[in-house]
Amino acid sequence: MTDPFNGLMLPWQNAQAPMAEVVRWGNFPGYNQSLLAHNNSIPYVLMWIQSRLCDRGDIDWLLLTQAIQSHDQGEPLSGGDEHAGNKTNDKDLQEYLAVREYMASADYRFRQLFMRAFLLQYVRKPQWWSYRSDDCRETLVTRAAKFSREAVIFEATERLDYLASAVEGYRRGIRNEAETMIDHVLRNQVPKLDALAEEWAPLSAVWSPDLRQQLVSLGSK
Repeated sequence: MTDPFNGLMLPWQNAQAPMAEVVRWGNFPGYNQSLLAHNNSIPYVLMWIQSRLCDRGDIDWLLLTQAIQSHDQGEPLSGGDEHAGNKTNDKDLQEYLAVREYMASADYRFRQLFMRAFLLQYVRKPQWWSYRSDDCRETLVTRAAKFSREAVIFEATERLDYLASAVEGYRRGIRNEAETMIDHVLRNQVPKLDALAEEWAPLSAVWSPDLRQQLVSLGSK
C-alpha cells in the first residue's frame, strides 16, 4: 500500500470503515453501538473527567488523550469486540500483537509515540507484560512507575464510558432476556469504580457520592 506518511495510513484507515463495522455490546444487541461511535464518544468522558481534576498539575492529559484515541485500534484486527461475558483469555494480547505488527513498518518516531500511548491501557495488566517485545515491556515498566495516576484515570474513563452507554440504554429501555442493560453495567462497574476511588483518593472528585447515587438510582428497585 502506498503511504507517503510512512505509517500514518494504517491507523488512519483502521479508525474508519473497520471500526464502523465492529458492533459492541453483543450481550445487548438492541443497543447496536459501533466501535466507531464509541471512539467518537469516549473522548468526551475523558474531557469531563479532566474538568473535575483540572486543578491538578501532575497529570499528563496529552498522554491520556492519545491513549484514548488509540486504545481500540487492535479490535478490528483481532476479531472485533468481545464483551466481558464472552471474552477469550488472550484477547488483550491478540489486540496488542495485531497493532504491533501493523505498526512495525511505520516511521520510528511515529511508531514510538503511537505505541507509548496505546500501551497505557496495559500498565495495570502486568500479567501480559512478559508477552511484549523488549521495547514495549520497557515502556510498560517505565509507565507503571511514572504514569500510575494516568493509568487509573484511563481505567476510570473506560468504566464511566460503560456507564454512559448504560444511561443511554436506560433511556431506550434496552435489555436482554435476563436483565436490563443498566442493571448489568451497574453491577459490573460500580464496585470497580469504588475500588479505584479508594486506591487513588483524588478520583472521588470524579466518582463522587452524588454521581454514584444518581446512577444507582436508575437500577431495579
